[in-house]
Amino acid sequence: MRVDKKEGWWLIVNPMAGGARLGQAWLKMADQLKKAGLDFEFRITQSRNHANELVEEGIRLGFSKIAGVGGDGTNNEIINGLFTQKILPVEQIKYALLPFGTGNDWSRTHKIPKKTHAWVTMLQKGKFILHSIGKVSVSQKDQTIHRFFINIVGLAYDAHIVRLAENYNNRSRRKWLYFWLVMKNIWTFKSPKLKIRFNDSLVEKKVYTINCGICNYAGGGMKIVPQADATKKYMGLTIIEDFPKWRVPFDSPKLFNGNLANHKYTRLEKCDQVEIEHAKKGNGIEVEA
Repeated sequence: MRVDKKEGWWLIVNPMAGGARLGQAWLKMADQLKKAGLDFEFRITQSRNHANELVEEGIRLGFSKIAGVGGDGTNNEIINGLFTQKILPVEQIKYALLPFGTGNDWSRTHKIPKKTHAWVTMLQKGKFILHSIGKVSVSQKDQTIHRFFINIVGLAYDAHIVRLAENYNNRSRRKWLYFWLVMKNIWTFKSPKLKIRFNDSLVEKKVYTINCGICNYAGGGMKIVPQADATKKYMGLTIIEDFPKWRVPFDSPKLFNGNLANHKYTRLEKCDQVEIEHAKKGNGIEVEA
């Protein structure tokens, strides 16, 4: 049951965002948001995926304007909450993110300001877009898991590095961590042989990494899917084939400047659906959304 509509914003705050710095900074930020003229109520997440539940709580209370305060992980949780709740059609919901993460890759695509006053000014101007959303389904054995994403899905080495990064204390997760892990672990990673189907095409070969993107950036500023456009009905598909590991340090700058089109082992495509399968049955690949 949903009560009467409220005009203010429902803020979902992740205290562990920004290397756990947001927990200490939030009260000061909340005061700044009030002084800037933002009408809002807020809840603080208590655990992983708690943001999903807080989305539904806010909508039941009458809010149709929802914002996250945190990083890309917070962003992803809230998006999944929005698209799994059954109370209010998502077309009637406005969503925003006040960036306070270590990567802030989704907000980088949209040039969302980090300063609270500038962020409130952006909201008050009321310039919102209709944003595309992706859905990833992962099947292994007799189980299929579904998850929505608003930025980028990474597979193979990209997902492998994200998993390794989770083993580090949150305070250590700075922008340089992803790049350092890429260099540190490249020598032991074995590129999986994959079958990739899209646009009536089939690619079957060993792949270093794959990214399917609604937006452009991942890994704290790498423009890994430069061809993506969040307002279109397609997503960008970036396939980087297995290539000599000694080239990684020399080719990595192209990941940050969006110049992948000139990379010998990279293929940039646009598609509305892609199917990826490990060539050897029974083997899986790591996926991160």
